[in-house]
Amino acid sequence: MTADAEALFYCATKINRYNKTEQIGSGTGFYYQVDLKDNGFIPLLVTNKHVISNCSHIVVSIHMTDDPNNHKSLGSVKNCRIPINENLVINHPDPDVDLCAIFILDEIVSQFQGEGFPYSVCIRKNDIPTEMEWRNFDAIEDVIMIGCPNGLYDSANEIPIARRGITATPLFKDYNGKKEFMVDLACFPGSSGSPVIFRRDSSIRGSFSRQSQYLIGILYSGPTINRSGQIELGKVVEFNVRDMMHLGHVIKSSELINLERAFRFKFDLLNR
Repeated sequence: MTADAEALFYCATKINRYNKTEQIGSGTGFYYQVDLKDNGFIPLLVTNKHVISNCSHIVVSIHMTDDPNNHKSLGSVKNCRIPINENLVINHPDPDVDLCAIFILDEIVSQFQGEGFPYSVCIRKNDIPTEMEWRNFDAIEDVIMIGCPNGLYDSANEIPIARRGITATPLFKDYNGKKEFMVDLACFPGSSGSPVIFRRDSSIRGSFSRQSQYLIGILYSGPTINRSGQIELGKVVEFNVRDMMHLGHVIKSSELINLERAFRFKFDLLNR
């Protein structure tokens, strides 16, 4: 993952969810690259298990370029329909970890063959902090989330929206004993599956060994407040209002390593 800030808008995408012909909502996903020993790689679309739950298929927008060595989108975008079935979906092996990956390569190749080359920015295993680097984070850090809150995105340019916040719990601790942390961010439905990025100008602090940009997590939920009220129209009518707390639960990106291992095992890539 390049440190270029603009590239962040091309690592994530809106996921439109469908049950047969009916659209049932949206979420966010991001591209993750599984490297092979022959210098090849396999792209996956990572999101939350609940984002694709009850879906017959999803549709994502794929940016295109006319040259596979061109590292810029040319502005041409095509919609890719991806069926949701056990042949293409790899769930995180822990049922309590809300992560999954979707094998998208064959679908992209079959749908866009001869029409250009797909362009995206893939996150890689090297973009995940090491154990030592997790310990080097401050107790409170600035973070950026790339996603589509309430389904909002830049529809003209087909790119998601960036939001900025801070960590609400220390990254070097496991929140409530799980490989998670919390962020102080405006996290709305549709943001599920959004990558949470740590970025720091390397001139500010030099305690990180490799780079100053990391994927540190994947948003999967946010706490809400239920508030009751009354409307008096001859008789009392009760209603509930749910308010977002501008907090989010985030799965630590280190869980992607277990997800990648499950993908390699399923597709017999353990030695590649």
